[in-house]
Amino acid sequence: MTWLRALEADGTTVVTGGLGFIGRWVIETLLTRGERVLVLDREACKLEHPLLTARRVTFAAEAELGAALAGSDARRVIHLVGGRSAGPDALASNVRANVDTTIAMISAVAKLPVESFVLASTGEVYGDSGDSFVETMIPRPQTPYGVSKWMAEAAVLGMKTPEAAMAAVEKTKLPLMAELG
Repeated sequence: MTWLRALEADGTTVVTGGLGFIGRWVIETLLTRGERVLVLDREACKLEHPLLTARRVTFAAEAELGAALAGSDARRVIHLVGGRSAGPDALASNVRANVDTTIAMISAVAKLPVESFVLASTGEVYGDSGDSFVETMIPRPQTPYGVSKWMAEAAVLGMKTPEAAMAAVEKTKLPLMAELG
């Protein structure tokens, strides 16, 4: 994950969904490097570290996220929170889990001096592309989850704040172990 190597240690890195599979690894890596980390998650965080602050949030509204970010000196956001749903209302559920949370987070950090905003996405935005994809491919999502992640990508790439000079979308198809190791 080249974006993680590029982050600098000034300020705090906010990790949303930090208690999930990828989030735990990201947090551990940042803390090992001596960086301050603010975890925002739907679950209560039981991790303890002098450089770690954790806040439980629902990701339902910009105001809630703004309050959670208050006083944090956030400089970077690694946005991992999301979800995957199936069933009759899958598109609406996926949009709530992936798009609405991303837009609320973008809005919450808009007035902060955030230097980078990284969104974890998925290769499913390209549809049935096999095991490989490149950023120049035309998105052709074929699932409600793929559509919602593509919409979240558009929101991040459309960030128009002077502070958020860098927005990145990291796509992957799990398993990630080779890249994480």
